[in-house]
Amino acid sequence: MLPLSPITRHAVVKIGKIKHPVQLVETVDNKGNEIRIICNNAKVNAQEISDLYRNRWQIELFFKWVKQHLVIKKMYETS
Repeated sequence: MLPLSPITRHAVVKIGKIKHPVQLVETVDNKGNEIRIICNNAKVNAQEISDLYRNRWQIELFFKWVKQHLVIKKMYETS
């Protein structure tokens, strides 16, 4: 599991004509790049949103590596 990411900003914002407000979470990745995440789930706190994003990104990178380096004719998945 990745270390906790520093939250630089957390705000509840309303965007345009969207009925419900959303959470804006700004964090910094391991390379110092600023990441902005918008989430419409009000039950999740900013740290959880940041950690979920970072962990999901690691999964995406893993599957990218698998597709590039392994010869797989068919890949079965479940949601």
